[in-house]
Amino acid sequence: MKFTVCSVAGLLMALFFSNGWAQKPATQTSDERLKKLEQDSSLHQLLIESQSRRSRNSYAPLDCDTKKFGTVQTDDATHLLILVACESIEPYLEGYRVVLDVGNPYFMSLPRVAGRLFFGPLTYPRRSVEISLPQGLGPGRWTRTTVNVSPAVAADMRSLQADFQVEQVSLSR
Repeated sequence: MKFTVCSVAGLLMALFFSNGWAQKPATQTSDERLKKLEQDSSLHQLLIESQSRRSRNSYAPLDCDTKKFGTVQTDDATHLLILVACESIEPYLEGYRVVLDVGNPYFMSLPRVAGRLFFGPLTYPRRSVEISLPQGLGPGRWTRTTVNVSPAVAADMRSLQADFQVEQVSLSR
């Protein structure tokens, strides 16, 4: 006996409807439906926020050989992008001196920016030092800053990453 796809599908549909598998859903009150929609909406909002946090490029990997810049999306309410590039790295005392160029691609000043340079093995928690930007970031400019990483060995400098938070934004007329 050969069955065609259509006849098998027809047979399954007949079984489905004759056995009561396709019953109508129980009627819900409008309050129950509203409560269910609110729960679903809250769940979807949490999923969206979670995905946003995961997709955010929160750390810029730094490559001191190529001097290519990376981007950091700040994790504060501003969600601004900060550009950062490693200009040079050299031994200094018991560690290393890292020269960074930090860029502001916007036409607004960022007078208060806080940053961290992470170094060492890619394990949690990573060691880090503060990136000091006392003058902030001018509009449309690169700002050069020096970060002393101490104590550190050469193996610690193989994986550098930077992160920034913008604490203030200033627009001028």
